Amino acid sequence: MIDDISVSIVIPTYNQAQYLKICLQSVLEQTRTDWEVIIINNFSNDNTVEIVQAMRDERFTLINFDNKGIIGAARNEGVRHARAPLIAFLDSDDGWEKNKLEVILNYFNEHTDVDLVCHDEWLYVGNKKTKILKYGAHSDYRNLLFKGNALSTSAVTLKKNSFWRVNGFSEESCLAGVEDYDLWLRLARKGCKMAFVRDVLGYYRTHDDSFSAKIEKHCAHLTYLFDQHFRDWQPKNLYYRFLMRGCYANANRICGKMLMKGKGQRHNARKYLRRALGYNPLSWKAWVHMCMCLGGLIGEALMRFRHLLAYSLPFLLGLKRCQSMVNPLMNNSLSILLYHDIPNHLFDSFRAQMQFLQKHYQFITPNEFEQMARGDKMIVGHQLLLSFDDGFKSNFYVAKEILTPLNIKALFFISPGFVDCTDRATQIAFMQNRLRLQAMDISNNMAPMNWEDLHWLIRSGHTIGSHTLTHACLSKMISPEELFSEVVQSKKILEARLQQSITHFAYPRGDIDSIDSAALSLALKHYRYVYSGVRGSCCVRSRVFYRECMDLGSGVHYARFLIEGGLRFHYKRARKKLDSMAEKSC
Repeated sequence: MIDDISVSIVIPTYNQAQYLKICLQSVLEQTRTDWEVIIINNFSNDNTVEIVQAMRDERFTLINFDNKGIIGAARNEGVRHARAPLIAFLDSDDGWEKNKLEVILNYFNEHTDVDLVCHDEWLYVGNKKTKILKYGAHSDYRNLLFKGNALSTSAVTLKKNSFWRVNGFSEESCLAGVEDYDLWLRLARKGCKMAFVRDVLGYYRTHDDSFSAKIEKHCAHLTYLFDQHFRDWQPKNLYYRFLMRGCYANANRICGKMLMKGKGQRHNARKYLRRALGYNPLSWKAWVHMCMCLGGLIGEALMRFRHLLAYSLPFLLGLKRCQSMVNPLMNNSLSILLYHDIPNHLFDSFRAQMQFLQKHYQFITPNEFEQMARGDKMIVGHQLLLSFDDGFKSNFYVAKEILTPLNIKALFFISPGFVDCTDRATQIAFMQNRLRLQAMDISNNMAPMNWEDLHWLIRSGHTIGSHTLTHACLSKMISPEELFSEVVQSKKILEARLQQSITHFAYPRGDIDSIDSAALSLALKHYRYVYSGVRGSCCVRSRVFYRECMDLGSGVHYARFLIEGGLRFHYKRARKKLDSMAEKSC
């Protein structure tokens, strides 16, 4: 064992194996070696234990501990086992730069009166480095209380005796998620000296898997924290009372702002923003967010009556005729239609939509599309290519019962990981975790196609494309190996099982936020044709194509409204960004 330990690193973890390996590797690569790592595992059911054991380093200690959902309890347990006079905290999905410990330990040696040191961090959203988080604009008790949290747990190193001087992290369930902020406040109130290093020595990772209940719980716990500290202090000065109300207002405003990002949460967001304005009617930020929320609610109300947009179709068609008179080539265009699962009760609507579109447009086969992309065939008139994502069993029945009689051939984008889900439990888990479907939206008939279904589609003249291995969001892949597996391994599996070349690839989700340069470059390297979910008319000279996501619930005229570009104006910036990435990747 190593006896001369300068710092003990406490890492709580629960089912974060995909990030833990990178986290521990960032510690192993430190230029200082006089450290120990104490990993507090909340009985993870992934391969966390195997990852720690694979490190094969005596400086790592794994402790299984049931924290009952209180991460502060896990950190306290880690500090109890710490042997060094300094404690550094690190979350299992965060990491450090190689010189982090060297810089921080040197600072402690040069400033012996300092109790706590914090540094700046990079912010990662998924695996994207976005901006630098600067900490430490304020560190005294009043400013920390009134201006908000100015420290990050994974960027903090402090003296162990100072930590126990305030009894460590709170283990109250009402402070779960804000226990770090509470600790900094109690340290500041005890007069602990905090210092801040302006070097960026680590990274903090956020995820997009937050849900409304989690956001609201955080707001409730932050409110409880303010209740505790203001009760202990009870400021009599009117100015401080005004600032106190501002704290509650800010907590509710941020909660409302976060809820606005969630689907169908604007009514809930409005409740918190109204509460924020009740605490502080002078908060201009709360007024701005309230206006944005109300604007979004109006937009959602309009979308409920989106079928009325079909009445603008004559205007769109008239505008197109005028444009074609100036430029006859405007008469020639290609739109790729996108469908997902089609429930049984919508089969008649789908059949009616296909028959209606056949009267006004010309469907082309995937083979004809490839000829156009190679320049062997011209686009004449307004032509349509049909595509289906995800590989639902309903797509197979649609092809057999509707597309075959109408002589329409389509592209089917398949995730091999979904096809290989053979029992019902794994199918439901895949649909919930990978396809992001709510349990209430998963019917008994929703299931993946099997390999024999895919062979039938090929024999019937349809084309199979890749939809990644497990329908992963590629912009959030944390390593090149995972990205390669999702993009390339799916192609190899499909080619091996179907005995044909796979040249088409469609992004899961397909919105512009799910597409980044690294994944796009890899996809273009291994596939000839790449498809997004961004709306737009396709240019066959490109290798990255737009698609129109169709709606079966609003009538055939609304479908034509979509094909004629009725909503494309909303995707102008997304198309520009995608074109820029495609140009750099080709």
